[in-house]
Amino acid sequence: MKVFLSKYKKLLFLCFLLVLIIVERIELLINFGFEFIDSDQALMWYGAQEYMHGRFHEPCFFGQSYNSLLEAFLSVPFISAGVAVRFALPVITSALALFPYIFSAILLFRKHFFAQAYMVLLILLLLPTEYGMLTTIPRGFVTGIFAVSFAYLTLIKPENLKAIFSAGFFGMLGFALNPNSVLLIVPIWLFILQYNYKRIKAWMYFVSGVLPAAILFYLSKLFYVLHLEYDVHKQAPITYSYKWMLDSIQSLDEYFIHITPAFWANGSLIIILFTGIIILLCYQKKWQLALALLSGIAFAVVSLGVNKIHDGTESVFFSLGRMYLALPVLLAFFTSRLNISLQKLSYLLIFLLAATSFTVKHISLKDKIAYNIAPERNHIINIAQREHLLHESEILAQTAKKYDASLLVLIDYYYADIVNYAGAILNPELPATLKPLKERRTWVLQHEENTLHKNILFLCLDSSLMRPYLQKETHISKINEFTGLYLLTNNNEKTISLLRRLGIKIRPYKS
Repeated sequence: MKVFLSKYKKLLFLCFLLVLIIVERIELLINFGFEFIDSDQALMWYGAQEYMHGRFHEPCFFGQSYNSLLEAFLSVPFISAGVAVRFALPVITSALALFPYIFSAILLFRKHFFAQAYMVLLILLLLPTEYGMLTTIPRGFVTGIFAVSFAYLTLIKPENLKAIFSAGFFGMLGFALNPNSVLLIVPIWLFILQYNYKRIKAWMYFVSGVLPAAILFYLSKLFYVLHLEYDVHKQAPITYSYKWMLDSIQSLDEYFIHITPAFWANGSLIIILFTGIIILLCYQKKWQLALALLSGIAFAVVSLGVNKIHDGTESVFFSLGRMYLALPVLLAFFTSRLNISLQKLSYLLIFLLAATSFTVKHISLKDKIAYNIAPERNHIINIAQREHLLHESEILAQTAKKYDASLLVLIDYYYADIVNYAGAILNPELPATLKPLKERRTWVLQHEENTLHKNILFLCLDSSLMRPYLQKETHISKINEFTGLYLLTNNNEKTISLLRRLGIKIRPYKS
């Protein structure tokens, strides 16, 4: 036994850390990822169903010209095999989020950088529960970082031409998927170009990698220029203010508290961690790595002046930290390039830190979830527990069946987005749905233009909004099965024509 432990001690220790990471994530999935859904996740659910049936409507997140539905696409094989969407999507998101750490750790381990491999995994284990929650939510937060992580090899083999090509391609692809990956792209690209600035061949490989991904990015943007009606949730113009940056520097906790390892109550200390790594890299005369990492941190600080960075709250569902999810990965990647010797004390210290962090997060998990889903967290988007949605969806489905209604028009309802996009997945008995004013699915509006539903349900909790419609259509009456539910019977008009006659606002689109 002693011989076995002596021979495989390093591998067993790696497995120990991996087991902690996986168990921690499974617990988070069971208690959070599988149980809560928000209005943006609902679109991801819908996208997964559409992709499974081979329907690819637009290149980005449905109804907008940025972000992607990569998680939905990757979940298709699992959903096709019978895995429920609510399980498949958070698992895929978690896998993408954990990949940079596990991929780099295994790569380091195989190259006999044992201490560095352990440090990468330790950084992941030391991240707060909120980081785990953020990277469990399937909303495109982690896809760009996942793509860029394939460029990690260039930090180990910066002279390798294939690695340089990959860094160019996956860096550009990551930016196209989600610009929050730029905090990882800038330092990695700068390091490559510093190391290879005299090698024309290296530049050619780098540009050859960037170009195909850049073309894909351009084509995705061109789609929305040519089809303006698909860009419903328009991205605000990017503006910059030095005042925003200076003000934000004084309140760094707001931006970094969900993504800082170890110092869970003080997010600004992540800057101290980075400073320490830069000093150590300089001490070890790894100047190019130090300068590259410094550029990444400088870029992060300067980015605080961008208006989009401030588009968030303290809620994990709309966290300011989602813009900086690349920082822990950046910390792990560059920490792994330090020369670290592995001794008995190091094993013990890593073990104690990992086990303590795991235990504390396990004990506090349910309290953390309760705190983060509370309404006072200012979520901006609508969130709901699955059981509650199932209950409401069941009532709506049974009511539609009772009155033979084939369409549910959502006018004013707290869970309108969730039911509109994910309702049929929650309950296949639900009729077709439509949210006229904010409908992201252009193809649904186009379909309803030529569709006649004999009986239609309208859901509007604000009776004052519904009153003008009742005056224009005598066949609409309030029913008691669900608060704010109205029924139109014996309809003989196509849907869009009917809604326009009633005065119900419909967002612009092309027929």
